[in-house]
Amino acid sequence: MVARAFAAVLAVLVVTPLRAQTPPAATRDTGVVVAGLADSDVAAAITLGQERKNKKTFGFWGDADCSSIIAAMNGQTREYYVLAQGPYGRIVDASAQAARKYMPFGRADVSAEMRAPTLTVAVQQNLFDMKTAVVPVEHVVIRGVGAEGQPLVVQPTHIAEMPAYYQNLLGAKIETKGVFATFDPQALPPGELQIVVILSDKECHATIKDKDRDKIR
Repeated sequence: MVARAFAAVLAVLVVTPLRAQTPPAATRDTGVVVAGLADSDVAAAITLGQERKNKKTFGFWGDADCSSIIAAMNGQTREYYVLAQGPYGRIVDASAQAARKYMPFGRADVSAEMRAPTLTVAVQQNLFDMKTAVVPVEHVVIRGVGAEGQPLVVQPTHIAEMPAYYQNLLGAKIETKGVFATFDPQALPPGELQIVVILSDKECHATIKDKDRDKIR
């Protein structure tokens, strides 16, 4: 127990905070970059961001657990953080970041990518200690049930890698890879959704319940 606590103290996670940020220009899905929010919604998102400057990123946060029962019993977990944001959440987040830095942020600072009618999904492995079984994310899809009751799987319109690594003060280092994906919200079925994290050997998911759909607007 003491050794485990000591190891936790020495551990240092070196990774960009999981946040559905706008991807670099070279990886943007420019085919869907159009004005997606009314001006009134943009103004409301900017105001909410100013009020939430020290709060958690606005959007859907989920946890996809890909651990096997046997591995979990041995302390080898495989958990993946999931963050999904629509245009409203992206603008709230950008406004909050500016407010934290005492920088101005208004309608002129809202880019076309921020307000585009797209759903961005970021997935990254939770590297909380050196016993974590490291398995990079291979792909991500969204699964639901269609209007006629048929299973429906929605593929991303674009996907990019998000590398990360975990290192302790003794020099031990483990590396992993998450993904940043863009989806077309119009392709999503109604009701409950599953964000499916696909690994090389299995899959797991985080569930967006129908009551939480407002978090990804």
